[in-house]
Amino acid sequence: MNTFIKILIFIGIVVLMSCANAQDFNYDKTYTHDNTFCRVDGKRIEIEVKSLYQYTALDEAEYGEDLFVIADGNKTQLKFNSDNIGRYRLLKGTNDYCTKALSIRLNESELALFFLRDNRPFNDQLLYMVYDFKKNIVLRTSETIFLTEKAQVKNNRLHFLSKPEVIEKDSGIVQIEGKPYYFSEKAFLPWVNFNGVDFILDLERSFEDFEGKKFFKDLNSFVQFSTLNQLKLNQFTTYKIAVNHELKRTCISFDENVWKCN
Repeated sequence: MNTFIKILIFIGIVVLMSCANAQDFNYDKTYTHDNTFCRVDGKRIEIEVKSLYQYTALDEAEYGEDLFVIADGNKTQLKFNSDNIGRYRLLKGTNDYCTKALSIRLNESELALFFLRDNRPFNDQLLYMVYDFKKNIVLRTSETIFLTEKAQVKNNRLHFLSKPEVIEKDSGIVQIEGKPYYFSEKAFLPWVNFNGVDFILDLERSFEDFEGKKFFKDLNSFVQFSTLNQLKLNQFTTYKIAVNHELKRTCISFDENVWKCN
C-alpha cells in the first residue's frame, strides 16, 4: 500500500478516535438531569439531558447543556447549530412512542422527537430531531422559529400554541357609534401543528380556544372578520375588547376602524 495512503488512513483513524473520546468525555463528565425512552417496533433508544452541574435550582432541574441519544450502547451527541451553545430540556407530554418526550411517527422507521431550548424570560424555542430506528442513526436535527406553550400530540401531529417574545399592547377609551367604550388590547396567540414535514397555522383550533369566539357564528365568519388566514407563520396580531357598562355592550376588533358588538 502506498505510504501516503497509509498516512491518510492513520490520520483518519486518529481523528475518529479523538471525536469519540471527546464525545465520551462530554458524557462521562456530566450529570443526567432527565431522560426518556422511545420504542418503535421493539427497538429502543434513550435520550439523556446532561448537565455540567450535579445540583441546580428547582427551575433549572430539567435543563442541561448536552443531549445524548443512546442506542445499543453507542452515544450520539445532538447538535442543533455549529457552536451547539444552549441549554435544553425535553418537550414533555403523553404519546405512543416515548415515556416522557413528545414524539410523532413519520414513517415505518422514523420518529421525530421534540425538545426545547432555554429562552427565558420568554417561552422556550422548539427543536426536534428525526431518528431512524432501522438504521439506528440520527437523520437530522432542526431548530424552528417557534416559541411554544401547551404542546401536545394528537392524531400523530404536534400541536402547540405559538407565542411572541414581546408584543405591544394598549388600553384606553374608544368611540364606537358615538359612545365611549373602555378597551384593552391583547395578543392573538395562534395554534400551529406539525405533521413531520410542514408547520401549519391551525385556524380551527385557534378559533375554538379564542376568548372572543362568542362574537362569531362559525369559523368562516371569524376568519373573514379577523383576516387571520392572511397571517404568516410566526406572525402575530392583536385584537381589542371594548366594554360599555352603561349600555351593557361588549365589542371586538382586529382593526379599530371595524367593530363587532353583541
